[in-house]
Amino acid sequence: MTELNYRYRTNPLFLRNQFKHTGKYGIPIIPKPCLSYNELEGIRFIGYDKIKADQKKHQNRIVHFFLYDYKFEQIWNQSEKLINNLQQYKAILTPDFSMYTEMPEALQLYNTFRNRWCGAYFAGQGLQVIPTLNFGLESSFDFAFEGVEKGSVVAVSTYMVQSKAGREAQKEFFLAGYNEMLCRIKPEVILCYHKPFPEMQLGEPYEVVKYGGYVVQLGSGSAYGGKWKPSKPDDERLLGQPGEIKRYGEKETHIGSDGRADRERYHNDAPNPKYHTNPHDHDIDWSTGRPSFGPPQNYPTDLYPDGPPAFKARGVNMNMETNIEKIYRKITHEEIEINRFKTIGEFSLSLLHGNEINFVYNQKLYGIFSPEKDIYIISDLHSDSTELRCYKIDDILNYPICEHKLREIITQVDVVYRTI
Repeated sequence: MTELNYRYRTNPLFLRNQFKHTGKYGIPIIPKPCLSYNELEGIRFIGYDKIKADQKKHQNRIVHFFLYDYKFEQIWNQSEKLINNLQQYKAILTPDFSMYTEMPEALQLYNTFRNRWCGAYFAGQGLQVIPTLNFGLESSFDFAFEGVEKGSVVAVSTYMVQSKAGREAQKEFFLAGYNEMLCRIKPEVILCYHKPFPEMQLGEPYEVVKYGGYVVQLGSGSAYGGKWKPSKPDDERLLGQPGEIKRYGEKETHIGSDGRADRERYHNDAPNPKYHTNPHDHDIDWSTGRPSFGPPQNYPTDLYPDGPPAFKARGVNMNMETNIEKIYRKITHEEIEINRFKTIGEFSLSLLHGNEINFVYNQKLYGIFSPEKDIYIISDLHSDSTELRCYKIDDILNYPICEHKLREIITQVDVVYRTI
């Protein structure tokens, strides 16, 4: 091998293997950007095709690549030469190499690798890099989210999936990937280019920027709909005076030192008596900006013959009778309408935050809950053989019910019980 051939063979820009990577495909990991909520608030985008070598007017913007690929292909082939042009900006998004559904999956994987490699390279040069997430059909989920650390600030675009020029909106395809992103990455902040779909449950755009783009800044620490507000009377129990214990129906809620609920006791065994004692507790975490419920903490009689630890000054009577059917009998039509899921996105986000659900369809009662982190169980409560243990929300949505998939009927079912 000649020296020239050796230099070519071992060149990092040929091997592209110089960064810490993850998964079976060796996709580079982009370090989590060090950008606070305050730093991102009010930020505007600028297209890569509009940047200049000596840009003073727009240095506080974020460079985006939501363009046709040929306009930024050089970012992959000439990364070293473009550093100076990019360093002057507040941050850059990773190049949005296309992931069209009609592409072969191998090409989608290649473009995901290029997205992450460019991000890792520019981060290594001292730039603030925000990962752009793009995805194809469900088969691409195996690699489309690799290389992005949990809790990162991320960017998405709805530009190419909106209804435009006779093209049907590809909303369901986009939201499937979007919800999977929420589940896997749990981003701290989401920036959205172009108008978001209502089902994305985002806050209002605070800035409409040039060239038809939107920057959507969610509430501090929240990737799931901005600053949380109670949406129905039941939810108001989660806010109150520090140290207060509130009671709503069969729930007792302890308010923490910051005025938000930190623990809740349920005097029932919903949504599945096989996995819940009466009563049982849930810790409540607010690190995402809205209430997320931990797994059930049960108090079986053989371990707690005198009842569970006191939640209030008074004791609590242990009643192991199944209460789910009683809950169903007591529920009113108005409550069912309040509890009903308006969109698949709303249902998915509800599960992401640990909410437990009972619903009725075709005169059968079903229960969904999360016994452990990132694990879900769904079943017809009258038949143990129907129980399914899932690791992705998409598996829950594909659960078969009366010749349907749950995703096809979730907005039609009568929701008779949900945590919030």
